[in-house]
Amino acid sequence: MKKIILLFVLPLLTTSCYKAFVNGKLDGMWQLTSIDTLHYDNTITTDYEIKNEQVFYSVQIHLLSLRGGKGPYILGRFKHEKDSLFLYDLRLGQGESPCKLQDVKNFGLDCLEPRFGIKKLTHKEMILRSDSLTLNFRKY
Repeated sequence: MKKIILLFVLPLLTTSCYKAFVNGKLDGMWQLTSIDTLHYDNTITTDYEIKNEQVFYSVQIHLLSLRGGKGPYILGRFKHEKDSLFLYDLRLGQGESPCKLQDVKNFGLDCLEPRFGIKKLTHKEMILRSDSLTLNFRKY
């Protein structure tokens, strides 16, 4: 009888709390290394080498945290679909108040609900591209 109960309880214990790595290679801590501007003539210029400012994007489950550099601590949500990443509901601190545009600029964002195409995503490197910016990351 004990063996039968153990056979039912053991699978529940090992699977009920597993929430890590639901986003595949996107999960983890990413250091923003540079911000490139895309121009109308399809040229790209690296405007800002940000690696020394220690700006990090942390992705876990369905939450995104932005910290470091000269910016405030920001929490937000995201949607990851195939080769796209959508950020939304960005809030200051522990979620007390919504962000303003000036709060997110230090993190390479030029709007409050940015949409990115994922140009490269490996275990070591990520490149996100919007209509006007390219954000380059390394896995930390």
